Amino acid sequence: MRNKTIAFFVVLFAFIFAPGPLFSEPLPPSVLSGIMPQQVGADRMTVTIQGMNLPRPEVMNQDGGFVDLIFKGTTVPSSRWERLYNFPILSKVEMDHVEGGLRVRFVTGEKIALHSVKGDPPCNRILLDFRTVSSLKRDESAKKLKEPRRIPVDGSDPFQTNRRISVDFRSVDIQDVFRMLADMMKVNIVLDPSVAEIPPLTMRFDEAPLREVFGYLMRLYGLSYAKVGKTLVIGSPEGISKVMGEEKTRVYDVAYSDVKTLPDMLGGLTTIPKEKITVDERLGRLFVKGSENQLSDFERVLQTVDDPGKQVMLRARIIEIKDEASDELETMLNAVYKHWWLSTSSSGAEGGYSYVKDPDSYNPPTGEDRPGGIEFPGIEIPDIGTGGIRLLDTGLKALVTANKGKVLANPSVITVSGQKASIKLVENLKYISARDDAGNPTYSDEEVGPKLEFTPLVGRDGVISVELSIATGEVIAWKEGNQGEEFPQTSEREVVTSIRVRDGEPFVVGGLFNERHTENTTKIPILGDIPLLGEFFKSKSKTDDRTEVVMVVIPYILNVTDGPIERWDL
Repeated sequence: MRNKTIAFFVVLFAFIFAPGPLFSEPLPPSVLSGIMPQQVGADRMTVTIQGMNLPRPEVMNQDGGFVDLIFKGTTVPSSRWERLYNFPILSKVEMDHVEGGLRVRFVTGEKIALHSVKGDPPCNRILLDFRTVSSLKRDESAKKLKEPRRIPVDGSDPFQTNRRISVDFRSVDIQDVFRMLADMMKVNIVLDPSVAEIPPLTMRFDEAPLREVFGYLMRLYGLSYAKVGKTLVIGSPEGISKVMGEEKTRVYDVAYSDVKTLPDMLGGLTTIPKEKITVDERLGRLFVKGSENQLSDFERVLQTVDDPGKQVMLRARIIEIKDEASDELETMLNAVYKHWWLSTSSSGAEGGYSYVKDPDSYNPPTGEDRPGGIEFPGIEIPDIGTGGIRLLDTGLKALVTANKGKVLANPSVITVSGQKASIKLVENLKYISARDDAGNPTYSDEEVGPKLEFTPLVGRDGVISVELSIATGEVIAWKEGNQGEEFPQTSEREVVTSIRVRDGEPFVVGGLFNERHTENTTKIPILGDIPLLGEFFKSKSKTDDRTEVVMVVIPYILNVTDGPIERWDL
């Protein structure tokens, strides 16, 4: 019995103090927090899914007028969510919890199918690409038509022959080399005049495949060839097109680039010289001459060059906070930079925030370990579930309700990466600034209100460089001139800065303080107007207000989906 007891304690000791974790930490929960569908063209729809630790969705049904996707082990804040859309393809999105996860249903006006999924689960963002079934069938048919047909092997074609040769040349004209190769293959040869401009060459091959030798000559001097029966035509690509009668003129519609700069750029990137590229600035078109192979290569490069680029949307909150609300201000800024938690009960909602450096590994604390604690009056569970409320706006609303601050403006503006954009939410005040000797007034203008100006530049990995200028101003008093004219006295606070942030990452600009000194006089009617004695019937009070303007700015990258370039032959 004693030996059994000792053995039991040995096993228990090894169980407790064994190296390595006995129980792995549970993975953070998968939460879906946002869904944004967008129809692109007549046959395509993209859907951006945002959340935390999202799994790859599984297609459960896409046979009828809807598509069901299952996100295993995923939840949303409410038990059910739905929203109507007025897209030709999409009419409604529904989300509800099912056994094992979350079901997302896309109710469609046309039969669609999930084409691709972008994202590396578990991740915080997934991009779904839906296509109509009819367009997928058309693409499949077009793909089959484009499949190359098998061409029978032609021994007289220099790139199909298996013959090996040994040659040794020193400072020989390339025309003589091509004539010798033609004799070896027993074919006729026609050389374009451009071949005569090539300087003498030196080459040596020992038992090398003829197609390798021929390929080196083609690539080394930028030549091309065509075979008609037993005749080889060798020369520049444009020369071959002329000889073969294959040169054609194709028109390309340029959508985004400066059409005047394209000939110089594309002339250096393709085999078509810029002399054969004609520009129509009025219609934004290019007229290009070349062979089918040249035009195909030109179109591929133009598709890359004529890119819509990325757009950036900047959303700003310009807030004025009273000096005594410093604690609430700090909490709000922490909420902007860090992650919120939110709990609801029958008595209302309460929230806080948690700091984390890596959003992809965010694992929020629970229970009593959660820091913070802010009451959100008037918030209902359905508002949270439908996404109708944002926690940042809720924090601001709490400050405004307590009369500790006010939102001066919520400007938003979208621009193309690298282009300047500005927005003004100003009031134009007209006032009499002067009068002439006859008393005729001279009017002037004064702009008062928030102004936002920024220039974004999208870099690698979703990093945005922003040159930002934010200003706000107001009328603090009206002054009277010598001739009775009145003009406004204004205050303006402005910030100009350059920063780098990630897509969707908020940043805060603060420290714009303003101090106001106000003196108020109250008096008893009639008695207060009596000279000397009236001072006993008056009371004066002075107030000093100190406020700070804080600007919360969030940039978002908006991807613009591009289609094929429009082109046709003349």
